[in-house]
Amino acid sequence: MTGAQPPRPATPRASGGPDPRPVLRVAVVEDEAMTTAQITGQLTALGLEVAVRVQRVEDLPDPPDGPPADVAVCDLHLPGLSGADAVGHLVGRGLPVVATTGAAMREEALEAIAAGARGFIEKRGLATDRFAAAALAVADGGCYADAHLAGYFLDDLDRNPLLGERLRTDDRRLLEAIARGDRIEDIAAEWGLAVREVQQVRLGRLFAAEVRHRTAHHLTAREKEVMIAVGCRGLTYKRAAAQLDIGVSTVAQHMENIRDKYRRTHPGSDGIRIASAATRWAWELGYCHGGGTTTVV
Repeated sequence: MTGAQPPRPATPRASGGPDPRPVLRVAVVEDEAMTTAQITGQLTALGLEVAVRVQRVEDLPDPPDGPPADVAVCDLHLPGLSGADAVGHLVGRGLPVVATTGAAMREEALEAIAAGARGFIEKRGLATDRFAAAALAVADGGCYADAHLAGYFLDDLDRNPLLGERLRTDDRRLLEAIARGDRIEDIAAEWGLAVREVQQVRLGRLFAAEVRHRTAHHLTAREKEVMIAVGCRGLTYKRAAAQLDIGVSTVAQHMENIRDKYRRTHPGSDGIRIASAATRWAWELGYCHGGGTTTVV
């Protein structure tokens, strides 16, 4: 963060005295007005300041003295840049990100982590203090995982690890506890740990492992284009090649690469057909939200 930041008011203590710590400023990126109001209410009720509310990441203001907030809470289904692209945009602006969505899809959530999100929460049935807890943890240099993300981490890291890299026993126990619905504060107390150690060291280690795992099997920009053309829009290899101005054999090679990467990131999918892998992964990643039919080639 560059430039001097303006002084911020102290957060009121429950006892009525001032708290010397500055108020945490949050940017809420959400295109549903009712959801924006709910998130804003939850954050401000616990003493955080919602500094900016926008419907698209592209609309976030660009003040000359640094990022417009200390942390961003960003929905993954947005107009304009969406999903991992929206997260990457915010991270590029210097904002720690808590990603959120109303219905968590495994690949969508994990791709958001790979793009730099340091926290993830599914909005359905959310306890009223969880957005504030996640924002505070992420702004403090830690990470935050809800039960859904912990389950996805277990599936991705424990059951399908990179060569030579397996989950530590204590890390697996932590993910299992969070996946059961245990709160990080309760886990830390039971294990005799500081909450910050759980968020910054242990969860930080797991988030870093997931980024390494996703990077090793990351789809290239061209592979994504081919996946959308064939998996979402149902184009034949020949029609996809014509639209993308590449050869049919190149489309076929990209499709094989997509299938191979799908197998490595989806345990138990060794027998999946090439077209099915492209279609399923495209839907999981949110590329087909506009609908479409698929032709198996």
